[in-house]
Amino acid sequence: MKKEWTIDEEIEAFILSDREMAFVTTKYRATRIGFAVMLKYFQMEHQFPVEKNDIPPDMPLFIAKQLQLSPDAFTTYQFDSKTAYRQRQEILQFCGFREENEGDRKSLQDWLDDKIYEYNQDVDLLKEQIYRKYRIEKISIPSEWQIETLVRGRIRQKEQQFYQTTYQRLSATSLEKMDALLAYWGDLEDEENDKEDTTKITFRRLTLGPGRLSQATLVMELNKLQTLLDLELPDHLFTDIPAKILQKYRLRATSEDKTEVSRHNETVRYTLLSAFFWLKIRELHDSLVELLITLIHKIDGRAEKKVKMELILEVKKVFGKNKILVHLLESALQNPNGIIKDTLFSVASPEIVGDIVKELKYKNSIYQEKVHWRIRNSYSSSYRSAVTNILQTLQFKSNNHLHQPVIQAIDLLRQYHTSKQITFSSSEDIPLGPEIIPKKWYDLVIKEDSNGELKINRINYEICVLHALKDKLKCREIWVSFAFRYRNPDDYLPADFEKKRVQHYETNASASLRWRRKNRQFTAGST
Repeated sequence: MKKEWTIDEEIEAFILSDREMAFVTTKYRATRIGFAVMLKYFQMEHQFPVEKNDIPPDMPLFIAKQLQLSPDAFTTYQFDSKTAYRQRQEILQFCGFREENEGDRKSLQDWLDDKIYEYNQDVDLLKEQIYRKYRIEKISIPSEWQIETLVRGRIRQKEQQFYQTTYQRLSATSLEKMDALLAYWGDLEDEENDKEDTTKITFRRLTLGPGRLSQATLVMELNKLQTLLDLELPDHLFTDIPAKILQKYRLRATSEDKTEVSRHNETVRYTLLSAFFWLKIRELHDSLVELLITLIHKIDGRAEKKVKMELILEVKKVFGKNKILVHLLESALQNPNGIIKDTLFSVASPEIVGDIVKELKYKNSIYQEKVHWRIRNSYSSSYRSAVTNILQTLQFKSNNHLHQPVIQAIDLLRQYHTSKQITFSSSEDIPLGPEIIPKKWYDLVIKEDSNGELKINRINYEICVLHALKDKLKCREIWVSFAFRYRNPDDYLPADFEKKRVQHYETNASASLRWRRKNRQFTAGST
């Protein structure tokens, strides 16, 4: 309770009602002020003061004036006396509260264990929730140090259980590989090299983000992911632990020196390392997806820019070409037997006619074909190997049957990962729908040979599949296993969504209506 109060606050908080005054005046004059002080203190804090320093200095003075007693009587009142204990029981009964018993404490501990992760192990937030629970259940709140001790003790116990559970979930192989990786990093640090080897996966490099898109970046991120996947951590190692809690252990693992980490006992050491590695694997999945989307967008943009520059250099726009064409056709009709040089070139010079021909030749289909070949050259010469490795590493899935052809196409690309064939085998079941091959590129991907059989060019087909994949990833129609930002969209739903679907819809609808109403009020007020 705060120590300084304004006169208005004192009047509102310290005034005794008629019922309270009648209750207080039943006590001896010597203990009446102390009893009234405990009553008002409990009404505000739902707990009793431990010592007189807990009480605002003005409270006894204000109450003494109401009781028409000398405030000196409060100086002799003892909060730890038998009289004070008996009076506290009377106040509890008067306010409809009761003291905490062993059953209440056990129930509170179980409740607190369920709330520790929900409130991010924050001591202050958990204390606030405990105070609120005591008030709702009308139980006298213990002293602040007791609540503090309880919360910190349960957090510590929960943490020890977390360490032990994680350690038990790890296989002996994973433990050995983590030790080997730490030893490898230690050897790298002991080497005194003037120039750092950029191909080696050090602990420091593992903590960094992907950086700018390049072929080297793709290879480095793939190597990072493969290094961590080789640890063989269980996929569901931390699925029951909130991400915010794991981030705390991850930061602790990255901020501590390796010698500090190694000094921890096995359960703590392996839990810290596992939290970092497990979260980093998810982060690397997201990074690779982001790099893949960025790469496709970059190749497209660069190809279109180059083709446009070529058109600007090759094609000279002829202004008024429609009028010139009309004059040329009229001249040809009027002089069907005339000489071209005299009939046509008298209307427009050979240079102008040539420019018109070039401009008309570069229609949209030719433009799209040029763009596609630019994309193909950039992809096949620089990024194809790294992109293929990404498709081999990441597991793409979709909950919508309409997008299964894209998933099947990705599986087909994986099958031909090491093949040198230019086209796919005619025996393959190849998805060829418009959701994969756009109309503008259809003739570039599928061609008919001399025998009338359809031949599907692998590289051109891969480019189409990557574009389809990019679009579906951006709208989460296709998601990636073990990613975080690109995880299964169903994971965003509440755990009880299927059972309480209607209630969740109604709750969201009510929230939406409240937001609209508030927005309309704000808009109306600003006009």
